[in-house]
Amino acid sequence: MKKGFTLLELLIVIGILAILATVLIAVINPAELLRRARDTQRLSDLDALRSAISLFIVDMPSADTLMGDSTRVYSHISGGVGACMGRTATTKPDRTTDGNGWIPINFNNMSTKSPLAALPVDPNPATSGASRYYLYLPDTSDVTFELTANMESGYYKQGGAMDKES
Repeated sequence: MKKGFTLLELLIVIGILAILATVLIAVINPAELLRRARDTQRLSDLDALRSAISLFIVDMPSADTLMGDSTRVYSHISGGVGACMGRTATTKPDRTTDGNGWIPINFNNMSTKSPLAALPVDPNPATSGASRYYLYLPDTSDVTFELTANMESGYYKQGGAMDKES
């Protein structure tokens, strides 16, 4: 008597493995994992910007006049960013930290030099359906600012405590 598997037995095992692989991929959802990884990068970028701008405000005696125009919203992506909260949109793709970048702060004038090598930009600026970008909104009247990013994963789309604001 011959030992081995029949063709029918092999097809059944391959079919079961295919079903298990499909279910596993559906449960893991690699596309959502990639979106979440980009959102984590966005949060990291916003935190680095928040730290750098806060350090600038503490380091520079006249930070209120050097942190940008309160009537403008600044972004790194050209087009797509319209007026926000009654402000005029200013967009520059430049990532330099010398005041000519998309954030108009000259970090190079600080006593500790620039805490950033380059201004960060969104890790996925063009996705289907919505543009991804960072916004910087200074308020020179009380020397505060707001940093905003569009999140793309389902984890952060709920708003509230899961979203990060600076």
